[in-house]
Amino acid sequence: MDDYRDLLWRDGSVGPLAEAQPGTGIGVVRWTNGTDETEEVFFQVLSGGIQGRMYAEKRWGDTYSVDGTPQNVPSGASLTATLISGNASSTVLLAYIAESGFLNVQTRGTTNNTKFNAFTTPTQLIESNGHSRTGLGSVGSFGDARIIFVKDQKIFEVSNTNATATSNWNTTEIGF
Repeated sequence: MDDYRDLLWRDGSVGPLAEAQPGTGIGVVRWTNGTDETEEVFFQVLSGGIQGRMYAEKRWGDTYSVDGTPQNVPSGASLTATLISGNASSTVLLAYIAESGFLNVQTRGTTNNTKFNAFTTPTQLIESNGHSRTGLGSVGSFGDARIIFVKDQKIFEVSNTNATATSNWNTTEIGF
């Protein structure tokens, strides 16, 4: 939808954003680059990999495949994305349930980045309960990443205070 004042949802002025797999999870991040608003949408495509599409400079760019996800994500897997703010730059964090059954994360910087598909190598965090569709959400803040993950009817918070997201992840069960 192009205008929040519209009463009905419809394809935007450029048509649909992409050809996504039915039932795919969707991850969205937003940040500003100088005075320009930037938004990215992540989703799974029919071939199984995760693709992204970026809105920058007042237009939607072409879709791109996220490195490390083709042949690594089962059909219909849960996914989420968030932005981790930093002093000089920010980091996009993408999390999903991988073919291995683990919660995987990958990151990419936002500053001076022209290779939008160039995410880090996937990092395995915690094993799921064998289901690729599970509750999954994420929250980013200044320097911190938090992923909320459902496993065996329990809710866990997987967190990291390092935006590179390659090590030092902590897992805490959230009681309710």
